[in-house]
Amino acid sequence: MQQLLNDNWRFAKTENGAPRPAQEAFTPVALPHDWLIAQENDLYENSDGWYIRNLNVAEDQLDNCHIVRFDGVYMD
Repeated sequence: MQQLLNDNWRFAKTENGAPRPAQEAFTPVALPHDWLIAQENDLYENSDGWYIRNLNVAEDQLDNCHIVRFDGVYMD
């Protein structure tokens, strides 16, 4: 079974190498999302972008293998 996961993502930005931000730092975003072009004056900003999303898995499926495939991810 395939499921599209473009909704309910949250995003935060940190300096390079900084630890994961606190939950309060994350804001909702819609996918596709390009955080680099949001800074029109600094298109090559040097920072880390963090995305999180909760995935709900039925209890009877917890022991199964689940694969999340990302399409169109730029860079790392």
